Amino acid sequence: MLEQFPAPSRIQYLRGIAACRRRDYRQAAERLHPHWKHRRWHGKSLSQVGKLDQAEALLLPLADWHPVCPADLAWNLRRPGDTDWAVEVLKGHHGHFPDNRHTPANLRRLKALELSTGEIQEEIAASEQRGEATYSSLLPAYLKALRTAGTAGRTVFRSRPQAAR
Repeated sequence: MLEQFPAPSRIQYLRGIAACRRRDYRQAAERLHPHWKHRRWHGKSLSQVGKLDQAEALLLPLADWHPVCPADLAWNLRRPGDTDWAVEVLKGHHGHFPDNRHTPANLRRLKALELSTGEIQEEIAASEQRGEATYSSLLPAYLKALRTAGTAGRTVFRSRPQAAR
């Protein structure tokens, strides 16, 4: 069918989305076109390929225009280390979609990138005492902090007692 009708925008859009889902971001970036959804996916693809400035140029106007795009912009901003701006963008997104259960976890992940290993350990302990599930959102930043500190080989997690043999 693609050989018979290669030009329609819907087919190009679907080919671009399929390339994204296959994680073939270079091909996806070539296939996705000007509709806001296409620009959104194009920006996400460029972000994954590492073309962060181009991705930001596409996602920034979309974040002001459509309320689902700030989360994509925040992801792109987080990658070069601009976590303060990413946190502000996600807070705005949370204002549009307060029922979105992923936004608070993403905010905790972003904030955890700025914390030291000790502060992350304190946050994990406090969340366990409150009975909250923030542990999984802090774990990636915690492991990264341990790796950079050179203590990744030591575990601080409570393990189950070994059964007697």
